Amino acid sequence: MAPYISAKRKGIHITNLTRATRFLLEACDLVFDAA
Repeated sequence: MAPYISAKRKGIHITNLTRATRFLLEACDLVFDAA
């Protein structure tokens, strides 16, 4: 998950959603195909 974290503030990880969205959609497609 480290490549998708853009910053850490007060112990909270800020995720770069622009980068993560592509891979989340791909993961959803894989789960859908496996079901």
